[in-house]
Amino acid sequence: TGTGETILVVEDNSEGREVAKQRLEVLGYTLLEAETAAAAIEILQLSRANIRLVFSDVVMPGGMTGFDLARWVAANAPGIEVVLTSGYPDEIALAQEDKLPAIRLLRKPYNRAELARAMRDALGK
Repeated sequence: TGTGETILVVEDNSEGREVAKQRLEVLGYTLLEAETAAAAIEILQLSRANIRLVFSDVVMPGGMTGFDLARWVAANAPGIEVVLTSGYPDEIALAQEDKLPAIRLLRKPYNRAELARAMRDALGK
């Protein structure tokens, strides 16, 4: 479980975002939220919160994917971990492997135990 670390949840689907938030809160994390990758970048640039991890959907509106967001984080906020989630086939992630090393991808639908393990692995617990 978490110990209050701040996670930025990025999900355009309000129901999916709410499910992720509820599960992460139960696990002991503090949460911020964004509907798009662009909104997430704005939060990352302006927030005074100590964001430790971005948990983002892969496919979102607005022209930026979760992969684009992960690349931005790697280039501009290298101390922040990223876990992506997708209901699409693994081939999507494999196609991005050469562009984004060490992709952490959690397949939808995921349960609370899988989410907890992904967070723990990403945060090095």
